[in-house]
Order: sequence, then structure tokens, then C-alpha cells
Amino acid sequence: MSKLTVKLKQHTPLIHFQHEQEGATLRASEVKPKLDRFILARLGKGDREAGIKDAEDKGWLVGSGQHPALDYKMKFIISEKPKISIINEVAKDRSGQVEVRMRPSDKKIINKLKPYPLFFANMDADNEDPSEYKCFSFLNKQFEMQLFSFKSDLIEYLISLKTEGEKLNLFADFFQRHNFGTRQSKGFGSFYIDKEDSLYEEIDLKYRFSIDFDRNLIWKDLFDPIDLLYKSLRGGITEFRGGTKKLRPAISIYAENQNQSWDKDLIKSVLFERGRARSGYLFKEMLGLSTNENWIKQLAIVTKSHKDKVIERFKSPIFIKPIQEDGSVNVFIDSEKINPKYCEKLFIVSNRNNSIEMSTLSSDKKTNPHFDLDEFLEFALLDMDLKTIEEKFSSLAQIYKKIRRGHE
Repeated sequence: MSKLTVKLKQHTPLIHFQHEQEGATLRASEVKPKLDRFILARLGKGDREAGIKDAEDKGWLVGSGQHPALDYKMKFIISEKPKISIINEVAKDRSGQVEVRMRPSDKKIINKLKPYPLFFANMDADNEDPSEYKCFSFLNKQFEMQLFSFKSDLIEYLISLKTEGEKLNLFADFFQRHNFGTRQSKGFGSFYIDKEDSLYEEIDLKYRFSIDFDRNLIWKDLFDPIDLLYKSLRGGITEFRGGTKKLRPAISIYAENQNQSWDKDLIKSVLFERGRARSGYLFKEMLGLSTNENWIKQLAIVTKSHKDKVIERFKSPIFIKPIQEDGSVNVFIDSEKINPKYCEKLFIVSNRNNSIEMSTLSSDKKTNPHFDLDEFLEFALLDMDLKTIEEKFSSLAQIYKKIRRGHE
């Protein structure tokens, strides 16, 4: 039997249920299917179906149906128990007493929790119930991923694979483009090949900025800036400390540059101000579909539902990959391909009283309007005027400047 060992290092915490401590790290059940899909796409030079056919011809597949698997086993060798830590702090009043509230769904009295950047699932959870409350899990030491197979030619192929046009070997490219667990596209669950491993290569993603820290990295000090940057791209920022400060997101400027209304302005006009528009485009939703939004000022819930009732979710195609270095974290930003099945699809956007039909956009840059993710990120991160950001959010402006310096 042939064996391949890859040394790995964890860079940001996984999110998991508190009572699942035995499996609170990477699991083969999550990693192997992703790695198989990645290998098959590389084998087919970008065409997964061609890769499946090639692997089948080589005798490398097991199983059948829609999700064929490559014929190797995977396991992780870990020498320590993961460090488990809380995510959301309990809210306290001015006298230091824990604040409580009644949960609407079951009338249960639970502790009020402070919000955490980019992760919202705990906000309605009972933090004293391990089956409800999610925690962080982190490994400080390097550990091993082992692959075993009786197909020695498969293992040899995986070690040597660097397809035409690719700068990194298979495993370096896989781990730079994948995180794991909950909220993985936002930077949680980041793992990469350890520098001591012969397969280690420098990450090769398009944009990055760094966050310096002293002795101990506090996770919130990492995810707060990532959250701020992401809001500046997609949803905008409203801050009430020291007076109200607002920032329109980069996606709204991208829409206006194509002589189109930003979705939020159009939705507000039609649903709450009796505007006459009957159709429009969903620019913001090209960065991730939010099916239910709480419009606080209007005291209303706005829903978005696919007209043909097929599309229920679409995760953000913006991918964040944090990597720890000595005294800093490099935050890499990259894009994932948008599934063509999500483009040019009709959605019904509604509240209790009104509705408007809106469409996701074409990815063809020859079409007006359109949405091209690489074009959008280049505009937002490299070309957009920073004057308003500098005036209102100086720390955010510094992130943009770091990205631009790193791209020179």
C-alpha cells in the first residue's frame, strides 16, 4: 500500500458545537470529498466530468452515481486535544449583572450575548446548553494528513501534479483555496501546509493585507477588520459610536458606474416609498444571497425568493484566507467562480404589502448591466476613490492602502 503524508498547520479556529469535542478539528468526511472534486477538476484541466472519465479509465475510482470517489483513504494524526474557547461573550449591564432575554421561538429565558464579527448563529442560542452553543476549536501544533491507497500510480500522480498554467502543486493549491467548517468563506477554519513539509509553497492569491499583533493573537482582533472590509464591499457600514457614520458599499458604486440603481435603493423605493419601478437588478446578491433581511428602521422583514423556487442559497464568492506569520496575520482575498446557474435568474423581493421582481446579473462583460467578480474586486480594492472612506473610517482606509501597496 502506498502512503502520502502532508504536515498541516491550523491558522484560524474552526466553529463547532461544544459537545462535539472528539471531532472538533478537520474531518476526513469533510476534506476528502472536497479534495476529490479538486483533483478531478485538475485531472480534467478544469472540466470535472472529463476528469472523472480519465480517473475511471485509469481505474482510480470507487463507487458510482453523481459523486464518484477516488480510491484512497484519508485520516488525520493529531497529537493534542484542540483548545476550545467561547465565541460570544455574555452581555452585562452597567452594574455588571448578566443580561437575559426571552427567546421568541420557545419563550425560554437565555443569556444575552454580544455579537461576533461574521458569525451570527449563536445569537439565538442558549450559551449554557452545549447542544446549542457553538465554540472555537484550535490546534497549536502541526499535525498530519495521511492518504493511503493500493493504487500506487494514483499516489505518485498526486505528489507530482502541477498542471499546465498552475503555479502551485496540488496540495498547496487545494489548501490555499479551501477553508473548513462553518463560515469558511469568511476566513474561519483556515489550514495550510506546514513550512517544514516538502510540499509547502508560498500562497499565490491575488490580494492581501496584514494585521500585526503582539504576543497573543485575539481572534476578534483578526475578524473585526475582515468584517469591516467585507461590509464595505457588499452591504455598507452604519456606525453609531460618536455620532452616526455611514458608508455606501463598493457594489453600489459598481452598479452606478453601469447606470443602474443599487438594489437597496430600489427596494426601499418600491417596498416602503411606493415607487413605481416594477423590475431591477440584484447587484448585492451577486456577493451572496440573503433570503431574509431585517430592515430595522422600517420595522420590516424583506424576503427574496427565487421565482422558480429552485435557488435557496448562494454563498459569497469572495474567499478570505488568513495565514499566521511571526507577529502578524496575512489576510489573502480571492474570488471563486460564480455558478452560471445563478446568473440571470428572477427573484421576488417583498415585504408584507409590496413586491418587485428583480434579476441576478449576466457574467458576460459585453452585457450591460453585468457582474464580473474579478472586475468588481479590481475596481473596489485597487481603483475606487478612498476619499470618503478616509474621512469616515480611517482604519478601513488603512486596509485598502495595504492591499494596494501589496499589489504594486
